[in-house]
Amino acid sequence: MAKLKRLHIKELIICLIVCVIPFAWSLAHVQHFEYTESIFVEDDLNVIASRTMHHGIETIDIKERKEEIAGGDFYTTHYDLSNGDTVVIGSLRGLTEEGVVLQTLHISGSASMHILDNGSFDVVDLAEGQYDASLFLIDSASFDIACYTPKQYEYMINDALDYKPENDGYLNVKATSDGFDIEIITKEVPENCCSDFMLVYSENDLMDWSSEKLDGTWLYYTMDGDNRWTYTGYYRISPDNYYPTGPNVYHRCQACYLGASFVKDANKSRCMEDMLCCIVDVMALQQNDTGFFPSTSRSEWLYGDYNIEAPYYDTRFNSDLLEIFCQDYNLYQTNTSYKAIEKYVEFYKYLIETVSRDDGNGGIWMPDYWEQNGDIDKVHTSLNHQLSELIVNLKASYILNDKELEEISLKMLKAVTNEGMAWVQPNGAYEYCIFPDGSFGLLDYDTLTYNDMFRLQALLEEHYGYRDEMIDQMMAPKLQWMINRGITDYYQ
Repeated sequence: MAKLKRLHIKELIICLIVCVIPFAWSLAHVQHFEYTESIFVEDDLNVIASRTMHHGIETIDIKERKEEIAGGDFYTTHYDLSNGDTVVIGSLRGLTEEGVVLQTLHISGSASMHILDNGSFDVVDLAEGQYDASLFLIDSASFDIACYTPKQYEYMINDALDYKPENDGYLNVKATSDGFDIEIITKEVPENCCSDFMLVYSENDLMDWSSEKLDGTWLYYTMDGDNRWTYTGYYRISPDNYYPTGPNVYHRCQACYLGASFVKDANKSRCMEDMLCCIVDVMALQQNDTGFFPSTSRSEWLYGDYNIEAPYYDTRFNSDLLEIFCQDYNLYQTNTSYKAIEKYVEFYKYLIETVSRDDGNGGIWMPDYWEQNGDIDKVHTSLNHQLSELIVNLKASYILNDKELEEISLKMLKAVTNEGMAWVQPNGAYEYCIFPDGSFGLLDYDTLTYNDMFRLQALLEEHYGYRDEMIDQMMAPKLQWMINRGITDYYQ
């Protein structure tokens, strides 16, 4: 009998190992979304850090490496995706005295290349030679490559970057006995500068090469204009009233419009889906200990009017970034996005308690900007900021199952609708903002605020089964205002 009991205990232990422990593991990694991060050194002595990103029950391994090349420090982050693809972002930081081959890939057999040239893509057979365009899409039988070639920047104050167009990197193709070697090359990197690139490769088709819209779509993402993706995040050309600024100066922009485009079309493009993993990871790393994503270049008008110094909190830029995290989570249940949303919401509730304004009729206003030492009691609330905040807060409340945040969002909506048609000028245009004394002012955007209302109504219909009547009333004259002026890029 004792032997029989011991056997039963043994079977019970085996059952626990086989069934219960894996189940507990899945709960820890799927439902609680633990974001693991550790510093380690394995067999690769260049690995300085590792973390994992979970897409549901699938795991993405992320490794950061650092090595010395030609006198400079070469940083790379490798994303080994669960679909078998690989994303690599890199940054060579000077001083180097010569050009450097940053990555080499081999293609067996023939291949075709979509190469950007003078505002359009040419499709050519891959051949030996040097190619200077900033974006390449290569299709071959062995695997596909998408590459943003190195662009060089000088580091500036406030995390800004000064672009050096004369030092763009390039692609060098060498013919081999069975195909081609693809070399990603940067020119020499001066002191206090970096040369950044991004690369994706896959044994599967990264693009739907049969689509006639393919090249036209990627013209928006060439990194040759106002938008840049770098090793440390998303950048946009600096406005004149930012410090620093200049013809080729870019400021770190937390709105990350590139990520917004990629998450919208991720299910249409394997390449965008792959790059989105990198974008989500890098942007999540920008979140500070307080819980928001700081704007780091000084806004001279915010400093002059409200004593707001960089780094500061911009509600619109943070809301736009949170939209990316919310959409990414809804698509892939990404733990990185979940944790970023959760931490941000804690910060936002703190601001609601400390700086929001009660309108006296059940609504609350949130100032557009916040900085610890700024004159926040003077800061205005713009209509588009308030709308974008309450929209993304509603979305976050559904993800987190946070009834308090949902209630906050609906109170923010009530503040807008309490003012109602007072927002609409006689000609149909909107007032831009409401000041703490209740007066309106400043010039609104042509379509942005209307589009926010459009998105809000769609969200209310989806989750509550109704449209807000006052918002509909506010939209009608603005729609006619846009029609009268021939404006067509509004949501419909």
